Amino acid sequence: MLKKVVLILIPVLILTSSCHHNARSFHFSYLVEILPNEGNTTRIWLPIPQSSKHQKIQNLNIDSEIEYKLKTEKTHNNTYLLAEFKGEIESSKTIHLQFDVIRMEQKDDIAKAEFSNYLSPTSMVPVDGRFENILDENGLSHGNMRGIYDFVLDKMSYGKPKVSGDKYARKFPVALSSYLSGEGWGRGDANYACDVGVGNCTDFHSYFMSLSRSSGVPARFHMGFPIPDNKEGDISGYHCWADFYDSEKGWIPVDISEADKHPELADYYFGTIDPHRVEFTIGRDLKLEELSTGTTNYFIYPIMEIDGVPSNSFIKRFSYNNL
Repeated sequence: MLKKVVLILIPVLILTSSCHHNARSFHFSYLVEILPNEGNTTRIWLPIPQSSKHQKIQNLNIDSEIEYKLKTEKTHNNTYLLAEFKGEIESSKTIHLQFDVIRMEQKDDIAKAEFSNYLSPTSMVPVDGRFENILDENGLSHGNMRGIYDFVLDKMSYGKPKVSGDKYARKFPVALSSYLSGEGWGRGDANYACDVGVGNCTDFHSYFMSLSRSSGVPARFHMGFPIPDNKEGDISGYHCWADFYDSEKGWIPVDISEADKHPELADYYFGTIDPHRVEFTIGRDLKLEELSTGTTNYFIYPIMEIDGVPSNSFIKRFSYNNL
């Protein structure tokens, strides 16, 4: 099968001096190696980043050894790649996304959105009596978003508890016991975050969104990658953050897990996020065409199915270098 290459050229953005020191330019590589398998049909879904007020995606190149189509997820308007290979994959196939990014420090965004998408519950971000009671019991009135931010920052700690007997299990033995037999942190489960109080960025911001939406304030989930301070290197994993809607200022960003890691920046990360990141997708429970489950909880890593069955028969690598 012939290799398919797409090169998308976007005019270079010239930054003004006022934001030059609050921006970062880098090249990003998203490489997936699909390992051999004996299936009849292999499908793989990859997120594709888009330009916005806060980032410019340039020189997007998609180099794929499998035929693919670009799709749009309708609810949140995310772009994604859907590749399909018929028959046995006898030798590894690669899909390589590369692009340049100019990422700006983000404060607010007056862009319009369908608010109903960001007020309703999702599978792991409930909007219900439990979170309404938390608001009431802690005096967090409607629209007190700094109060909700501070509450989550106080109640959550960044960590990845996995087994009984680790430092988190000793601190939260009862709450953790119900999760240790299954999956806990990293799913963006607001109930887990509320019960355990320890998790990664998905858990922090799901908790925040459940409280925000339960108070009647729209809140969104953003998924991407952090860009380290070095000139180049590999990226070990994703990063996520959130924003909420203010009727006067628009969408206001928060990054509570980074504030937990850097307490001295707690004020900064309420209303501002740094440019050391790239965004790929918005939203939760995303509907992807041909996906056997119909939706995915969130979307940043490759999703692969062999004959309609989820598979991890691939190798992924993310890297960057400054421009």
